[in-house]
Amino acid sequence: MDMTLASVDYRIAGNAWLRDINLTLSPGQVWAVTGPNGSGKSALGTLLAGKAEPTSGSLTGRPEAVGHLSFEEHLATIEREIREDDTDYMDRIDPGRSALGFIMEQVKDEARARLLGESFGLETLFERGLRFLSTGEIRKTLICRALMKEPTLMVLDDPFCGLDKGATASLGERIHGLSRAGVTPVLILGREKEMMPWVTHVAEMNQGRLVYCGPADGWAQKRPAGAASAPAALSDACFVPAEDSTMFMEGESLVRFQDVSVAYNGRPVVSGVSFTLRKGEHLMITGPNGSGKSTLLSMINGDNPKAYGKDISLFGRRRGTGESIWDIKKEIGYLSAEFQIGYRASATPFSAILSGLTDSIGTYRRFSPKEKEAALAWLEAMNLSHRKESPLRSLSSGEQRMVLIARAMIKAPALLILDEPCQGLDDANSRFVLNLADRVGMSGKTTLIYVTHTETDTLSCITHHLRLTPDRETGSTTRVARV
Repeated sequence: MDMTLASVDYRIAGNAWLRDINLTLSPGQVWAVTGPNGSGKSALGTLLAGKAEPTSGSLTGRPEAVGHLSFEEHLATIEREIREDDTDYMDRIDPGRSALGFIMEQVKDEARARLLGESFGLETLFERGLRFLSTGEIRKTLICRALMKEPTLMVLDDPFCGLDKGATASLGERIHGLSRAGVTPVLILGREKEMMPWVTHVAEMNQGRLVYCGPADGWAQKRPAGAASAPAALSDACFVPAEDSTMFMEGESLVRFQDVSVAYNGRPVVSGVSFTLRKGEHLMITGPNGSGKSTLLSMINGDNPKAYGKDISLFGRRRGTGESIWDIKKEIGYLSAEFQIGYRASATPFSAILSGLTDSIGTYRRFSPKEKEAALAWLEAMNLSHRKESPLRSLSSGEQRMVLIARAMIKAPALLILDEPCQGLDDANSRFVLNLADRVGMSGKTTLIYVTHTETDTLSCITHHLRLTPDRETGSTTRVARV
């Protein structure tokens, strides 16, 4: 049965998010919804999935069983785990819901849950708590949970977010298999290179309207050649170094790991990690999902208690010698998908950027005119000035990511950690962020740690490459090479 949207408008709080949408999905088709950040892609996905209803127009033929994966679903899952965390009342860490328990939460069929989980490579994670999974692992768990209902329509918003190359290919084949099994997949994609060859139809959004709706072949023929990357248009006014920030000399050690190994519940994660990052050097970290990248970053960022007792020095001081968490964070600008999910303050884009100056979630002091001007300059550069006082959560996930990138950079930190910064961004904003990161790296003021799964998202400022090679028995090993 076809699903049809006819002259559909969709408004939130009086604002038009979608206008005059005419779209028909038929069995056997595979749809991709594309367009720039804030164009209405995710809003269309919520209508298709039944998480919202049209303000006007008609929507007919929506199947009874619909699966839905989105940033909001991911966020709600983690928020529930944090809300129900009983660690403070126990003599141990509360692991929360296990991955397997979450998959079969709505449909109590353990055999089917295990079969689905194994098909997504989750068998070693069944007993691990959701809070302790990576972004990519949680997304695969959410997909398995949705598939337990045996949906005939599957809406997947940014499904490849946080996945390495192998996992992306594997998930792509799995989604293609769903289409052959009678499920109609709808992929909401931010970047053209995520377009899979087996997509049959494309809906392109811009400013809440469909600007193309039809066969994928016709869409590909009308696409213009890729735009050249332009330098990031930011002035020095965007950066406000803290008065108490430390001045490090060229070549001075900022991060040092010596034979560091980490295990969780007896399971090795990384083994014998040794490297030194000095001011003036820039490090790229790569490795497949689950290889320990997030573990290393959390030990650098001061968020992982397992750093204590290890031979780790940050900014010339060994961990565990009396430094506070704020002594570490004041020197670091940080962005990751986990941080974006965890940024739960009732903030606006303007206040969220300013919070980077105090390393806080939310703002708790008055800011100077110079600091406010810097935040406004960032919003102007990202074309988000008109959303200055909107609730941060009302922005698309890609727009939220841009705001948090500005938050990480506004204080011109000694060390900038960018963990998959282009996740959720469209092609134009991805080019902007990569050019900006390169400019910051080339400035000589900030040292960069850059984590990526995407081989084409390269930075010319990178001087060293740390590769993580997973080993289930001993934990991931590392190899650092000069670029």
